[in-house]
Amino acid sequence: MEIYGYENTEEALEDGRFMHYDFYISYYEYINNSIYDNINSDNALIRLFTIFDRRIGKKKFKELKNILVGETKWLEEFYNFRYYNE
Repeated sequence: MEIYGYENTEEALEDGRFMHYDFYISYYEYINNSIYDNINSDNALIRLFTIFDRRIGKKKFKELKNILVGETKWLEEFYNFRYYNE
């Protein structure tokens, strides 16, 4: 199935585009996984939810920067938003 001109959902997510059902599925997965599983998830939306999760302390949050190196630009922007507003 083509989504926004992408061949699959993963490509669309990497570019910051997703359908509403991707959001719901990712959120359901996020709330049912441990915080450590969410940090290491392949799903960019789950990692986005994790960036804003208050269960992540300052030390672990700073370690997230190393995990996000080379990730999508939009995900790094959300990380920076929380970092500078913490």
